[in-house]
Amino acid sequence: KDAADRVQYLDNSQLRRIFIGVANPSRVGTARYNLLISVARLRRPGADYPFPEKKEPPTLKTARTTALLVGISDYDDAAIRLQRPAVDVARLDSVLTERYVVSQVIRLPNATKKALKDTLMALSYRMTNDDNLLLYFAGHATDVRNAGYWALKDSRTGDLDSFLSNASLISLLNDIHAQHMLLIVDACFGSTLLQGISYTDQRPQ
Repeated sequence: KDAADRVQYLDNSQLRRIFIGVANPSRVGTARYNLLISVARLRRPGADYPFPEKKEPPTLKTARTTALLVGISDYDDAAIRLQRPAVDVARLDSVLTERYVVSQVIRLPNATKKALKDTLMALSYRMTNDDNLLLYFAGHATDVRNAGYWALKDSRTGDLDSFLSNASLISLLNDIHAQHMLLIVDACFGSTLLQGISYTDQRPQ
């Protein structure tokens, strides 16, 4: 058929999403498709569609903020024992909910390595550039050749793979497209997260 036979005109007054499916039943060779989509507001008799309101970019006060609170006190490894993390997480939780506008508080008391990684991965799918993330970690950490590692509930002394490395953490955080991200680490060797970051005299806004 001619290209003109494949042109469709739709009423786009309520248009929100466009889904296009292209099939190549023969699966022979490489199939190439040229798709041209033009979305325009048309004025038709008796149907005057208003222009959408201009969306203002969110500010720190209007953006949605998610707080992820991780505190590890009860470790499976008897050689690791801490008392303060659970208390500190509870106190920070109270401050956030009573004094600030936080859209969501995710509490991970005594989280395993998998639970924390799965939660960060889920946030990478849910959060957008208009959102903010606050990640608080209180627990034990260690340092191996100037590289830091967080100890989660199932971490074991002498088994470095059971710890969450800073490299893995940064990789997970890089997948989260947040507008602003605040990371608070109450653990030994927390400063190892700053390795490789260059600072200048220029202050952020």
